[in-house]
Amino acid sequence: MKRSVEFFLTVLLSFMYLIALTPVSYGQEKKTEESTPLFPVVKDIKWGYIDKTGKLFIQPQFEFARNFSEGLAVVKIGEEWGFIDKTGKIVIEPQFDWAWEFSGGLARIRIGGKYGYIDKTGKYVWEPTN
Repeated sequence: MKRSVEFFLTVLLSFMYLIALTPVSYGQEKKTEESTPLFPVVKDIKWGYIDKTGKLFIQPQFEFARNFSEGLAVVKIGEEWGFIDKTGKIVIEPQFDWAWEFSGGLARIRIGGKYGYIDKTGKYVWEPTN
């Protein structure tokens, strides 16, 4: 009887030890290009983006660049503002007098002195008004 209790306790402790060593990833974000943080930087009067190691990720090419939010960043090209993705591809053409970061799937914009909201496709969900 004593031997079976010792065996049971050994198996139980071994099992608990294995559980303690198993990495837990509940709720952790997968490391993908989408989750790679990028940071705006200026070089030779143009703005681009670096990753957290300081490696240039998107070549400096914008008049101004803001932080990524919900996978898109506001950038200024010429005199207008638009949005790029994390590859540097323009996903919403520059057309706005001003634009804010996305929050809750919407971004506030100003065009012609009026304010409105767009979704991530650039479609108006609130037409610009005074």
